[in-house]
Amino acid sequence: MKIFLDDFGIFLGRKRNRFVVKKAGESKEVVADDVDSIICCSSGVAFSASALNLAVQNNIQVVFARYGGWPYAVLMPASMTGSVRARREQFIAYNDERGFILAKKFIAGKLVNQANLLKLMAKNRRQTDPNLAERLYESGKSIDEINEKIDREHGLNIDEKRQQLMNLEAEGARFYWDSIRQVLPAELNFKGRETRGARDSFNAMLNFGYQTILFPAAEEIFRSVESALEALLYNFGIRKIEYPGGRTKFTGRLALQFLIRDNLVRAGRLERAAYDKYLSLATELHMAGYQPSKTFSVEELRENLRFAEDLLTKARSIAMR
Repeated sequence: MKIFLDDFGIFLGRKRNRFVVKKAGESKEVVADDVDSIICCSSGVAFSASALNLAVQNNIQVVFARYGGWPYAVLMPASMTGSVRARREQFIAYNDERGFILAKKFIAGKLVNQANLLKLMAKNRRQTDPNLAERLYESGKSIDEINEKIDREHGLNIDEKRQQLMNLEAEGARFYWDSIRQVLPAELNFKGRETRGARDSFNAMLNFGYQTILFPAAEEIFRSVESALEALLYNFGIRKIEYPGGRTKFTGRLALQFLIRDNLVRAGRLERAAYDKYLSLATELHMAGYQPSKTFSVEELRENLRFAEDLLTKARSIAMR
């Protein structure tokens, strides 16, 4: 579930393993295990440090957004989770059947949900509009058939079958959105799914909803960059993300930056430009938490994703040696 903090005077506290939401004398407790994200979209909300610590301990994403829903910051743990060995194994899986199977399952989950929704809408319209119900049901069955085609696909890795899977997913999307068009009221003027420049209200609201996830997307892309760099370090003998300091060892992201500099950049294994790009991304994402007006455009995310993919390709080539 999600905890929305969207009004002045709300206080988020902690009681053992529970979040406590208080407002105007009323109090509600929510077990941390049941929470997947906390969304704060009001400037009049107060937090306890203990509540934020509970969120970090349970890998609960805390998103800060303006009242209209546009995110401007995300709470990130100071230390990274997961071992370098596990991350390296994820990169190796990209080159074998595991990556291909995962891609199939991701698409299958989406298509199953679309097909089930269309069949449910068909069931609810059998009495009121039998013809529409029949068309919706047939579209759902068509999506099921596409899913069966995906299940029959076999390959050694995702690169071998990427285009086939994308084509099948797009074919399912055409059935789905055409069915949605038939269900929506005519006054919405929905002709089909449209992203940039959409004029109809339905597409516009969908696009607005997708925009609210751009900041978390920026965070995930940055994590992909980190994972690729960790994989490179692993291949060159670095088993722990820690760096010696004057009194205590550095850990987490700061240690990672030092390790990349010493073991990759100075050793000629990573270009200085790539290291500077990585530091720039880290700084930009960190500073966004202090800039309420900061947002990430789709173009920025695409550029950063290309950078992450380039690092992934480098890590893959080294891992396969």
